[in-house]
Amino acid sequence: MKALLLKEFYTMKNSIILSAVLTAGIMTVFLTLLGTVGARNGDIAVFLFGSTFLIITIISSVMITGTFQNDEKSGWMQYALATPVSRKQYLNSKYLFQLIAGLTGSICSACFLILCYLITGSFNAGVLLWVLFWIAMGTAISMIIGIWYISLMTKYTYAKASGIVIAIFMSLFFLLTALAVITYGVLIPVADDHKDMLILINFIVRGLIILIPIAFLTSTGILFYKSYRWIAQKEI
Repeated sequence: MKALLLKEFYTMKNSIILSAVLTAGIMTVFLTLLGTVGARNGDIAVFLFGSTFLIITIISSVMITGTFQNDEKSGWMQYALATPVSRKQYLNSKYLFQLIAGLTGSICSACFLILCYLITGSFNAGVLLWVLFWIAMGTAISMIIGIWYISLMTKYTYAKASGIVIAIFMSLFFLLTALAVITYGVLIPVADDHKDMLILINFIVRGLIILIPIAFLTSTGILFYKSYRWIAQKEI
């Protein structure tokens, strides 16, 4: 497994360095801006952190796709399976690499959050709880997105799997945006004078907030399970 992880690292070495430099540059700009304006507001720190957290999470989530692209172009999987490496080990290395990438990105985000609060002079013990929360959250988000990419790439080509994932996540984003606009921009103002309708809308919104993540996590779990079957049947 160590050899497989080293292979993934060396395959993505240039991308990792580029991503690290890009992330460090963004963090430096944000921290300089925060220090220059002399902000003393924790809300600004959270805003800046949130922006960078999203960037780092996305970068760490999609980095794994490069290893599949390289494997597909070079025919590395055919070579690997001619050695004692099994298909399951090959797939495990992808998931483990994704976990390491997500955890590393989340730790970097957590360090950035601490720096933001230190610069704004609003650091306290409670911030450490946020740090732990965001490390767990960032790693989880990165793994979820990674599972979608990795699982679909065990069944389809790199190009097709990437297209499916992008289409699904973009559709989900626009769907949630449309629901928010319709609910808070149209339905609630219209139903403002009707208490029963407001209660119904509130109930539906709360239901969606619970059901959508459950459905998404269930789908992710199914894809994770299916990926081991797909990799076993994949033609190489």
